[in-house]
Amino acid sequence: MSKIIVNQIESSDGTTDVLNTLSAVSVAGGSITGAGMGQVLQVVSATIDTVSTTTSVTLTNTAITANITPSSSSSKILVQASVTSSTDSSENNIPAFGLRRDTTDIGLSTTASGSRKNAMTGPGGEKDNFLGNCSMTHLDSPSTTSQTSYYVTFAARSGYTTQINQTGNDTNAAYTWTGSSTITLMEIAG
Repeated sequence: MSKIIVNQIESSDGTTDVLNTLSAVSVAGGSITGAGMGQVLQVVSATIDTVSTTTSVTLTNTAITANITPSSSSSKILVQASVTSSTDSSENNIPAFGLRRDTTDIGLSTTASGSRKNAMTGPGGEKDNFLGNCSMTHLDSPSTTSQTSYYVTFAARSGYTTQINQTGNDTNAAYTWTGSSTITLMEIAG
């Protein structure tokens, strides 16, 4: 095994001791540990298989939620969600999904107005036996060291129903399905 030992690494102009400005990083057993920026500090994940439905035209919290307590106020939280969803028997409903930190919607469109400011639309224009998937990713800056809750939110077109984790026509028949949804939170050193 080779080893490099140095006392100092300077920038090309000789004014900066590069070695002393780097965060300590060690490589052991194929993994990297240390306190450098961009490092994943913790991961929290939840899988939910309960059924949720809504007829609300505004984004409403689902049961797809997880909590994280950032170790530093400069940390960022990478939020990833995968939602299994369906609609009622109409082909005219297009489900809407979003992400929320505590009571603040995050990752929404900045150009749309009102209830159209969802983060992602789910499977729509399908019959009630269709079960699809919607995935969302958002890098958030909560600027806190307090416990923070993240939610997947959902909405429906006026007069219609959006469902999570089961088909709109859940008859327990061989052609209908159920599913699960996940949310994963990763604290990234800032």
